[in-house]
Amino acid sequence: MNLQSLYWSEPLWLLLALQPIIIGFFRWLHDRKQLCRYARPALQPWVVNHSRSSWRQRLLSRNTSYLAAWICIAVAAAGPRLIEEIPENTAGHGVDIMAVIDISRSMHVQDITPSRLGRAKHELQDLSRQLQKDRLGLVVYAAHAHQYMPLSYDKNVMRHYLGNLDNLRPPTEGSRPLEALRLAEQLLQKQDPGNKRDKAILLFTDGDNLQAIPDMDTPVFVLGLGSIEGDAIPGHDGDWLRDDNRVIVSRLHEDDLIDIAERNQGRYSRAYKDNSDWDALYTNGIRALNQTKTINKDDKVSWHELYVYALL
Repeated sequence: MNLQSLYWSEPLWLLLALQPIIIGFFRWLHDRKQLCRYARPALQPWVVNHSRSSWRQRLLSRNTSYLAAWICIAVAAAGPRLIEEIPENTAGHGVDIMAVIDISRSMHVQDITPSRLGRAKHELQDLSRQLQKDRLGLVVYAAHAHQYMPLSYDKNVMRHYLGNLDNLRPPTEGSRPLEALRLAEQLLQKQDPGNKRDKAILLFTDGDNLQAIPDMDTPVFVLGLGSIEGDAIPGHDGDWLRDDNRVIVSRLHEDDLIDIAERNQGRYSRAYKDNSDWDALYTNGIRALNQTKTINKDDKVSWHELYVYALL
């Protein structure tokens, strides 16, 4: 059973499980007080009989049974339940996700295969296959930000736009992530003026030339592309980019990217070849925005009640 899919109809009743602990604590204080009245601390080891019992005897004792029964009562009163079926009219409406992709020159570094921008393309293709009722849009940026794909449910449209993503060449060099994030936020609000859907920004970047990003109104999730060691930046003429005849090396600025995600109610993950990055960013991050908002005890959903097992 996935604990993230477990809900409680009356979670405050779980506090009932604390009563044996509270009673045991006050009983310990009372016994200690009585012992201090009977003998001085230096003499207590000579008058106290410490019974030695094995862990099996303690586990099968009557007090342990009482404690387990009391905890089961508390759990049953709290009403544990699992979602059995969500009718279409009450199910979550999905999340509007605006992916912001850095296509500046540093994204062509090949410290991860096939390149940082090539990996961003593959990662977005993986994400598109996992989307359920979510809409995905794309903003690309270098010196300027542009909307590359409008918000869409259509996975065929996504495949069409993503197929050419790693071949995009910006007309001017540079990197302005703040402009791109603001454009993404404006597009999300424009497509949903009534704020009926949850929204998230998904930033794909290596963090090179990162400006100071202020706090955004929309949660920002970040996928870091590159390696800490970094590699040389390829130029247009087949050589490396140089500064005073020295090869420029671009590295993943992970600390800056973690800071952006934490300050904007999001999450950060480095790009991995398995699905662990999307488990962190999408399954347990972006999708959780929708689930926690749309599912509660008053929703007209079919529940599988678990309290009967605790009572039994």
